[in-house]
Amino acid sequence: MTTTDDTTSTATTDPLEPNDCVASSATPVTGDLELFLPGVFGLRVVSINSTGQPAIVLSRSKEEPSSIAVHTGQAIEAWAPDTPVTLVTALSDQTPYHDVLSQFCTAVAEAQAEHIQVLQEIRQYAITAHENEEICRQGLDDFLDSFGLTPYMSSPVTINYEIRGSYTVECDNPSFAVADAKGYLRPDLSEIDDFLPESSVFTLVIRIDQRGASADS
Repeated sequence: MTTTDDTTSTATTDPLEPNDCVASSATPVTGDLELFLPGVFGLRVVSINSTGQPAIVLSRSKEEPSSIAVHTGQAIEAWAPDTPVTLVTALSDQTPYHDVLSQFCTAVAEAQAEHIQVLQEIRQYAITAHENEEICRQGLDDFLDSFGLTPYMSSPVTINYEIRGSYTVECDNPSFAVADAKGYLRPDLSEIDDFLPESSVFTLVIRIDQRGASADS
């Protein structure tokens, strides 16, 4: 069954400024260099307490595992993890590492846009597979939820139906037959694709035929 996904989005990312890539703090934070390794809030720009030398904290050095790689604006250097430094909370256009950080921010923005586009393509692939009846709705929902993707929003379709029928039971007391009908007679929608249980509404009308003890609904 084909439905329509009303959720649309585009892979756009606002341009990042150098200060957007820097982990900020209301007040300068001082500590050992290893405390300022990059995290989810961005790169850290620090200055050495003893000399004021600024640098971008990159990562642990691959060449010297016991050191931390930093970019001073002119070159990448390896500093000791316990070097006392202070977090720089804002950048000015005159700082030697401003251009380096600008290039980094551009690369980050491009990578983010590409990542968003890939996720959208993965989501659409899964939705198309569902609409082609290759995966069930629950499987699609579980997949999208597992990867934090936007849920699939289909356009609801309401089906109005009317069923009439009869059956006969052997019963001395019609009230017993009526009670059974009220208790157990209902539509079975368990095989309906993408059925929303909370949407089901029906009215049961029972009429007794004393000649044949029949019931219509």
